[in-house]
Amino acid sequence: MLPEIIVKKIKFEISEIDTEISTYKPLLDLCKIKNPDIVEITASASVLHSFYSGIENIFILIAKNIDKNIPKGEKWHNELLKQMNKKNDFRKPVIIGDTFNILKEYLLYRHYFRHSYSWRLEWDEFKNLIFNLNDTWLNLKKELFKIIKI
Repeated sequence: MLPEIIVKKIKFEISEIDTEISTYKPLLDLCKIKNPDIVEITASASVLHSFYSGIENIFILIAKNIDKNIPKGEKWHNELLKQMNKKNDFRKPVIIGDTFNILKEYLLYRHYFRHSYSWRLEWDEFKNLIFNLNDTWLNLKKELFKIIKI
């Protein structure tokens, strides 16, 4: 069983991601019905960045407080995602099935977003991430709830 303080921190991050998605729901819905302009593209890409950053915050909490092992080095983001896909002596896999591959796409896009100028963002390169954001988050939340026993 997780210490209550860790459960509270994970719940906080979950609520932050919920707020991010609900705050920008009008933008995300608009992007589903029309091709967004450059401002809408930049804003929606920023939402994806925040979304994955929040997920990574949760994974770091799990790695630090349950696994007692936070990956280091140049590829730590990838290693952290892989770590969450595997069981260990302390827990079952945090992410299962297709969730790993789906989250890998969000991670790759987050990396691209962080290292690109926003005017270079191409809608066609990330629109499926926007279209699938809610389903991805709902599925991941179910998996996280199993870890924190909700």
